[in-house]
Amino acid sequence: MKVSFNWLKDYVAIGLPPEKFARKLTMAGLEVEKILPAGGDFIFELEITPNRPDCLSMMGIGREAAAILG
Repeated sequence: MKVSFNWLKDYVAIGLPPEKFARKLTMAGLEVEKILPAGGDFIFELEITPNRPDCLSMMGIGREAAAILG
């Protein structure tokens, strides 16, 4: 699944560079396979495991990011 870093920043106060945020997502169980630059944005390619259907949408990833970052 692909998720825009800028989109997430619109909904969640991230305050981390993309690489550090990707590491936090990976450590929480959402494996970030790649970080692709895209014209001032970064696109995360995530591997979503079958036991995480709540993260199969961008809103689900946003909720997970908010939980990770407090």
